Amino acid sequence: MIPAYVVQVALLTFFYASRQIRLPLGFAVYALALGLTQSAAVIAGLIVTGDINPLDIAVAMSKVMSATLLFGLAAGLRANERDVHRIMQAVIGLAVAAILWGLLDLGNPLATLTQIGSSYEVNFRGFLGNRNQLGSLVFLSIVAHFVIRATKRWSFRAASILAVQGVGLLLTMSRGAVFATVIFLLAYFLLKRSLLWGMVGALAAGLTLFGLLDLVPDSMDVLQRLFIREDAGLSGRDLLWAHGLEIFSLSPLVGVGAFQALDVATGRGMTIPQFHSFYIETLAGGGILELALVLGALFYTGLLAFRSARRDPVARVYVAAFVGLAFLATFESVGFLSIGYVDTLFGVLFLTVPISMFPRKKDSLGISRSSLPVVKELRAPRLGTNPPVPSETPPVGRS
Repeated sequence: MIPAYVVQVALLTFFYASRQIRLPLGFAVYALALGLTQSAAVIAGLIVTGDINPLDIAVAMSKVMSATLLFGLAAGLRANERDVHRIMQAVIGLAVAAILWGLLDLGNPLATLTQIGSSYEVNFRGFLGNRNQLGSLVFLSIVAHFVIRATKRWSFRAASILAVQGVGLLLTMSRGAVFATVIFLLAYFLLKRSLLWGMVGALAAGLTLFGLLDLVPDSMDVLQRLFIREDAGLSGRDLLWAHGLEIFSLSPLVGVGAFQALDVATGRGMTIPQFHSFYIETLAGGGILELALVLGALFYTGLLAFRSARRDPVARVYVAAFVGLAFLATFESVGFLSIGYVDTLFGVLFLTVPISMFPRKKDSLGISRSSLPVVKELRAPRLGTNPPVPSETPPVGRS
């Protein structure tokens, strides 16, 4: 947490010094409201629990800096297609590097999958904190991949990278990230009106998967044991959510602070130091006010994408991504204005990029090629023909 906080302060200082951050009044008010909400949560936590976690004070300052960075950069920059592709390529590169790192630690994936009795025995996390974080990062990277391919042709290299992302996603065994990715892809093909090709691709991928599984002894048992996990159900998430809602009931309006909520919950018997749901985590830590502020920002950026979806293929990718994100946030502790590295990427992809990329007014232009209006070419008159004579209008004056 501390290294991420230092990076955040350094970035904010750099961009302010280079005058690349311009924070309009609306975004400034939003950042201030977020800071006041977090401060109120710390005070409420002291009142209702009798204690303060010092990290919540750092979180309060960090969220103000995050909002200033993400919204300030978005308002101060007008992204073009090349800029957006660079951001997406960086996300893809980070995810692929984490997957390759995890593969080096894992050794032989097929042998490992057949020998373990539960997905919890293998923490395929790369260089991140846990496998769910890597799953969320891979979900982001797949969205980033489709953002690029919305305006560029697919190539063998791109398909190979996507295959690595798919393998890494499966190896995380994060059901939330896997299902969120499937929902994103289904929504994307529906919005693209290419459901037939989507079904053909899904069928081909399914046949390939089952062909590979056929090489592994008792492969279907492995698949059911590690991914479907019927006996696991919600994997104890319902108990974690119950703890979170219990903490939320102590201070419904502003919460008790994110870390103080975890301290209280673990003191009451919660065994895992996270609530495994963005919504529950936000309600327990920041109450109704923080949840309304964060969802309001996501609704705003999602609306920008939705308005441009009819004529912009990148916007269609984003609309589908928001659908997948809503599912992922239900079952995983994702964040958008937090200190963590992956949470920062969520903020960049779902807050900064849409604001700087999609028009904020209905009559504005987007950035992708398909969103630009078609301008008819003006041609000179052919030889032997008279050029059109402009109609003369009488001067306006007194009659």
